[in-house]
Amino acid sequence: MKKDKGLKSFELSSKFYNEIYSDKNTESEVDYLLNLSSKFGSFSKYILDFGCGTGRHSRLFFEKGRNVIGIDKSSQMIENAPLKKDNNKDISMLLRNQDISDLSSDYFDTVFALFHVFSYQTTDKEIYHLLENVWRVLKKNGLFIFDIWYSPAVCYQLPSKRTKCVTTKNGSKIKRVCNPSEDIDNSIVDVEYTFSINSMKINSEIKIENHRLRHFTSNEIRILSKQFKFNFIHNEEWMSGLIPSRDSWGVVYILQK
Repeated sequence: MKKDKGLKSFELSSKFYNEIYSDKNTESEVDYLLNLSSKFGSFSKYILDFGCGTGRHSRLFFEKGRNVIGIDKSSQMIENAPLKKDNNKDISMLLRNQDISDLSSDYFDTVFALFHVFSYQTTDKEIYHLLENVWRVLKKNGLFIFDIWYSPAVCYQLPSKRTKCVTTKNGSKIKRVCNPSEDIDNSIVDVEYTFSINSMKINSEIKIENHRLRHFTSNEIRILSKQFKFNFIHNEEWMSGLIPSRDSWGVVYILQK
């Protein structure tokens, strides 16, 4: 048995990310997001998918007639994307390992940051960098739509140990155990994912991957939006559209330039 420690977020799991989250209905999420952006005044013709991962949402945005640039700071996630580039008549999709500060100003109708990508910005410096550049790359009246870990739910429900098992396309069996720990004063949850991997070549291999996330209150998001010249437009429970509550671990926010 081999055991490694201390891998960065997605350094390992990018290789079987799509298998781990195969139970997510990504198409329903994309329909929900496009309806949400349309409801608040944007057709989202030009989309930035910030933290695009392996491009699950980006590809569907493209298939639904949008121009999409997806960026992710994890080179492994981009490398493991099934499709990195495509075009059809006057629309295109492109995934890049790139920082948002390198993108053109006043270009996008909508910036999406999905699957708690905003919560992966755990320091004030990271949050300020993101918001400053989202405001810069958006066109006038453009929308920033993102979801977070919602503090009232995190503090009420508390992070818990969870286990998930999947089989990859090549027959490898992956067991993922999630072990969270809290830094209450800083609204941080450190998640240690332990992966047990069994394949034809390796009897048993254990790897540990570390993730750090920050949870937020709506008041914090309002203060940040004002600080970076956004209009706070709307928030709701992710996918359901309900008013956020202690049961709403994921909450979506809409800010407008």
